[in-house]
Amino acid sequence: ETEEKEIIEYYNNNHPNSVSEVHYKDLLDDIQRGEPTIISAVNPIEETARSSKEIHFEEINRSYGNSPKIVKYFIEALQNYITNKMRHDGGTPYSVCHDLMKTYDYDYSNGFNAKELQTLCIKAMKLQITIQQAQEIVNFYDLRKNGQMELDKFYPHISIGSQPLLHHVEKTPRTIALIRESLSKNPLIPKEYHPHPNKLLEKLKSDIKNYLEKKIKAVGGSLKSWIEEAFLFWDPKGYKCLTDINHIIGVCKRLGVEWANEEIANILLTSYNTNSNKQQKQMNYSIFINELITNDPHFITDTTTILSNKHKMYIPDNIIQILNIIKSKLDKYINKS
Repeated sequence: ETEEKEIIEYYNNNHPNSVSEVHYKDLLDDIQRGEPTIISAVNPIEETARSSKEIHFEEINRSYGNSPKIVKYFIEALQNYITNKMRHDGGTPYSVCHDLMKTYDYDYSNGFNAKELQTLCIKAMKLQITIQQAQEIVNFYDLRKNGQMELDKFYPHISIGSQPLLHHVEKTPRTIALIRESLSKNPLIPKEYHPHPNKLLEKLKSDIKNYLEKKIKAVGGSLKSWIEEAFLFWDPKGYKCLTDINHIIGVCKRLGVEWANEEIANILLTSYNTNSNKQQKQMNYSIFINELITNDPHFITDTTTILSNKHKMYIPDNIIQILNIIKSKLDKYINKS
């Protein structure tokens, strides 16, 4: 109230006979003081000084061509993420990116620091990025030098190289191949892990498949269910990795490989160690399971495919009969629909 009275008193001094109120004409004159009118000339020096404090789109657009490689890698990875997201969930590039950024802008500053950007890349986009790389990206978009990546200046770069929303895009096989090649060279995008070829390891996989082939034919189930059961027996908390050699040997024997020893256990530890610290050995058995269950049929697979599949012996005959009945019923229902 004291401040309000001071303001009212200040703008009422020139009108002693009036009631206690603010004469807003004087207030507007003070606000507009120093501002040029429509017909007034502008001092070129003042205009240059005023423009230097503003950030123009042309400046940031020109700077993208000279941006660090890590910034271009990040934009490429983000465009790939947005494309996949739009394909599944719909939306526009701006809406997808805006929702993504707002979710990880923890302090609601409409900007990103290096830690927030790294968290976004790792958790949402599943990228491999260090805090130093994130800081380099933030520095490039930190146009006001306040330690924050300005999103309003970053959004225009998302659409660089892409067509408008209503533009018909038909990519040729050569274009698709070039895009995939470029993504494969992007250091931020994690690559599919492939262990080094090993003859003993391939023999282990073959013996496991042969053993489970007979077991599945006798009692049912699938490759994935039996292999996961064996690993979860020795990894009850579901950490998706094993570090003890004896546990790995136990898994192999549970899968019918009686000749399993420390040698094959060490090969599994080394071949499927996805830990960045290679000195700390651990077997990421999810990759091992995915390799074993490749082309493994499941209950919604087309029965004609199952019958011609080299793994057809994995499915008991009574299950195939049931699948054939379900398929014929579905065909009738689809024809009526």
